[in-house]
Amino acid sequence: MTPMNSMKKLGKLSIGLALAVGIIGSATAQMQAVNSAEYSLFSNSLDELISAKEQIDKAAINPKTSQLPKMFVIKSMVYSRLYENRNQEILKPYATKAGYTSGEAMLLYINSAAPKKAELIETAKGEMGKAFISVLNESGELWESKDFNTIGNYYQILLPLYDNLDTATLSLLRNNKIERPFIVDRLVYCALNNKDKNAGMQVIKDLVAKGNTSPSLVEALSNNYIQQGDTISAEKTVREALVKSGNAQEYFQILMNFYIKTHQELKLMDDVSKQIAIDPNNSNLYYTRGYLYEMSNNGKKAIEDYKKAVELDPANFNANFNLGLMIMKIDGKELYEKKAASAGAKKKLVEEEIKMTFGNAKKYLEVALSNTEYSLTDQINICKGLKTACLEMLDNEGAKKYGDLQKSLEEELAGGGK
Repeated sequence: MTPMNSMKKLGKLSIGLALAVGIIGSATAQMQAVNSAEYSLFSNSLDELISAKEQIDKAAINPKTSQLPKMFVIKSMVYSRLYENRNQEILKPYATKAGYTSGEAMLLYINSAAPKKAELIETAKGEMGKAFISVLNESGELWESKDFNTIGNYYQILLPLYDNLDTATLSLLRNNKIERPFIVDRLVYCALNNKDKNAGMQVIKDLVAKGNTSPSLVEALSNNYIQQGDTISAEKTVREALVKSGNAQEYFQILMNFYIKTHQELKLMDDVSKQIAIDPNNSNLYYTRGYLYEMSNNGKKAIEDYKKAVELDPANFNANFNLGLMIMKIDGKELYEKKAASAGAKKKLVEEEIKMTFGNAKKYLEVALSNTEYSLTDQINICKGLKTACLEMLDNEGAKKYGDLQKSLEEELAGGGK
């Protein structure tokens, strides 16, 4: 007999689940194939594992045993072990979709309304984790294929299996950042990339109908309504999820995305202010409200919020970018009007104030320019602002520096750069 190796890996996850087979007795002739498969598992050999597969496959097509809860559990056990040992040469012809088959059989057990003996229930509990991990790992091997229709089928099995895992397995998975939202998000991703768009959207609707929720699920459903021209349902979907989440930031971001996609940005003002009251240290919220003020031609308020955003997060590049430009546009304009109405010593003081103001703007724009992820167009605009600031500060060397950089970026953009 060839010894059977035990698979205990989930990526970097080491997982040990005890073999809790037990003799779940039945002496009836119709259970012979099921019992034979169960007994074969005890031998801990690859040859007997093949025998167990042959026996359980017979039981699975026998009308007298095909719907028995015990058959489902033993089949799941057989196929999880086939998956665990799939790299053994002798098992390769038998291990195709073994992980999926193991999970599918365990799901049939879960959904079975037939009576279940206490011993069987305990065995199933011990085996649920093995089935789950077999399905999860096998699905992971398919990601490079980008066959999201098939991968989605795996995740439709994983979700109900996860809901039936024991506490120890859940804790182990949680330590490896595998929780229910992860599974839902993967399923949503597969649904959105399903070649049959209608089928994919039906998966999303079914998830919602069953009470599932996740940011990706909510946004996918909202986007579908937007595509259909039903913005009322799209907004309702997002707002209901936002309330249910306790105004969680990720759901609020989806609400902001909704208003941006539907060109209703200014309607966000009240919502953003409410969210700031809930999360007063969120730099991006102040940046967003500052942007809304800017769109509303309320430059002073925009500057206030951009400054707060930078105060909370000095590396908030967008806030630095907008703040630098707004200081030159709003404060700079006011100072030039003040300069035009001044004379003598007072005018000199205003000129010094202009230098300081543009120097302040330059500081924020230089932070923004350090963001290498900005597009060439954005970098060019920042350089233009920096060049202007330097000229107002009478810094000719700085103006040349940023002028040269602007020219270089423009040449790169003309050459097809992004």
